[in-house]
Amino acid sequence: MICEHKIFLRALAIHLLLIVALAGIISCGERDRTTGKKVLILGIDGMDPRLLKEFMDKGIMPNFEKVISAGDFKPLTSSIPPQSPVAWSNFISGKNPGKHGIYDFIARNPDTYFPFLAMSQVTDPPESSSLAIGRRVIWWKGGKAENLRSGKPFWDYLADTGIYTRVFKIPSNFPPDEGKGWSGSGMGTPDLLGTYGTFTFFTDNPPEHPEEIGGGTIVPVYPVNDVIRTRITGPKNTFELDAKRPYLGTGDNKQRNYATCEVPINIYIDPDHPEVKIEFQDQELMLAEGEWSGWYPLEFKMWSPFVSAHGIVRFYLKEVRPDFKLYASPVNMDPLNPSIPVTNPAEYSKEVAEANGLYYTQGMPENTKARQADLDIFDDGELFHQMGIVFAEDEKMLRWHLDHFHDGLLFYYISNLDLGQHMFWRLHEKDHPAYDPVWAARLGDPLETLYRRMDALLGWVLPCVDQNTTLIIMSDHGFGPWSRSFEVNTWLLQNGYLKLRPEVKQENIEYFRDQDTMDFAVDWSRTSAFQFGINGLYINQMGREKFGTVTPMEKDALVDEIVEKLKEFVDPETGEHPVLNPEKARDVYQGDHVDIAPDIIMGYKRGYRGGDESALGKFPKDVIVINKSSWSGDHCIATSEVPGVLITNFKTAKADPALIDMGPTVLKLFGLPTPSDMDGKPVF
Repeated sequence: MICEHKIFLRALAIHLLLIVALAGIISCGERDRTTGKKVLILGIDGMDPRLLKEFMDKGIMPNFEKVISAGDFKPLTSSIPPQSPVAWSNFISGKNPGKHGIYDFIARNPDTYFPFLAMSQVTDPPESSSLAIGRRVIWWKGGKAENLRSGKPFWDYLADTGIYTRVFKIPSNFPPDEGKGWSGSGMGTPDLLGTYGTFTFFTDNPPEHPEEIGGGTIVPVYPVNDVIRTRITGPKNTFELDAKRPYLGTGDNKQRNYATCEVPINIYIDPDHPEVKIEFQDQELMLAEGEWSGWYPLEFKMWSPFVSAHGIVRFYLKEVRPDFKLYASPVNMDPLNPSIPVTNPAEYSKEVAEANGLYYTQGMPENTKARQADLDIFDDGELFHQMGIVFAEDEKMLRWHLDHFHDGLLFYYISNLDLGQHMFWRLHEKDHPAYDPVWAARLGDPLETLYRRMDALLGWVLPCVDQNTTLIIMSDHGFGPWSRSFEVNTWLLQNGYLKLRPEVKQENIEYFRDQDTMDFAVDWSRTSAFQFGINGLYINQMGREKFGTVTPMEKDALVDEIVEKLKEFVDPETGEHPVLNPEKARDVYQGDHVDIAPDIIMGYKRGYRGGDESALGKFPKDVIVINKSSWSGDHCIATSEVPGVLITNFKTAKADPALIDMGPTVLKLFGLPTPSDMDGKPVF
């Protein structure tokens, strides 16, 4: 998936996580006041109204039917585009993207034409605020981790009046909002390395090019007398220069090259049984083949004894013989001692972990990349099992939250359904290009299993819903199959809106750069439009992009021209129009952040989606590419094709409720007015 690609914060400086004074500026709310009302919101990412109805018709969703029969069930209009970071930002702020500023998982820097994570950023302190003495680096100024979503979360309006609020694992909330409301970050929260989840795979049979794997690191290991001595890699140590190569470049381009933190581990292989013992940092665990460990803490010492980074890891022993295969999860930030708080206040994560045990803090913890790597790391069964581990953690923590929920607002986010539909839609539809009859026979229909799982969860939640409780079950978007990709940059190239340098090989381009020379592969002086991100198409505008060619006066006409041509395009094999509704930013966004929006938002027909290649500045040969990837379902298409769900235990009056209406609805339930800068309205 795009959002887990190597472009995301691989070089996140860990000293920012350690010395930035976030914890000191987080404020706790005043003593909670009693309202006599409870609002419980279950945010089930990706729940689709079509599938929900299909499974209700089969009689396997009795608890959902029970709530709907006494309350209401309507499609919930998602964001434009219906991507999770955008959609949840709409929900959090009650505003359209033009006001909160999130348009995609990734955005582009107009000066460099290079991507960056759209939800958050880390600002490095200048090297002038530090002193290098030999290999040791001393800092007297820290950097800053910043949530790029604008707008006050709706729950802070409740907390400002003293109302109890708990909002756990919500996306687009890293670092957590610093208001009086208690909240935890979900999607968008990095692992300790600063990535969206980099797993480690230890094996004595590594692939020929292990560096090409996305989302993970292959570590070759070779037993000596049934003992493997290796290491788990941690974050960069910005307090220490690399011993072998302390600096990179020369002159004005000279840069520090920091050491990498590591934790040594020893693995002892049982000579007679498919079992191992793993030892590290005064800890040991036994694993049998096919077994998962629990969580284990790791301490990466950066400047002993003064500074350490704390993480947690869990292991899965896939195979002992004939090949050795041991998986280690991404090193998550330790909720008992996170380098940057993953909750507000910081003690919230500690309270949850002390009561329930260590848990995944990394956003999107279901490790789809270990399945997508296509290197026999996870098979479908192993991924589905790991998803079950994530869900069991969530179930336990939700029960704990409900036990402590007596008044006010509780929001709990569930990720399992979204990631499961992304990965297993191909086993739900036999005509999907990636359908696998072998795994379909082994797993049945995983989507049906996942929806049954959601119904069972609702079954034990319902006894907590008394006459003073308003129950809202909602999703940020629906879902559909992803069978065919529309490669926007290739289409722009073929239609003359984008030009490549003549000496560049089209198949050797990434991030618009020649991968041999790292120079621009695109001739920006002759380019008028390009795509970056999953749904965004940008005009190469003068005065905005560094090498812009289109004047502001010319832009609207060019946007109109491209939109009409996109609508006219026909898939030569199917006869369908893949681009159902390309939206013009000027028509759908309003607010102070419209200037950073894509100029055209690609809205695809159900069954199609923008290709990963174009989203990363690549140029596949063909405009239409059949999707045979395990990532087989998606929602980054036209908003009208993938509405979410709104299920309530009360009747709603609004015929077409939207995500932006949810915040105003909750505020009204507690007798508070809708803030004037919100776009949404209460649904009753």
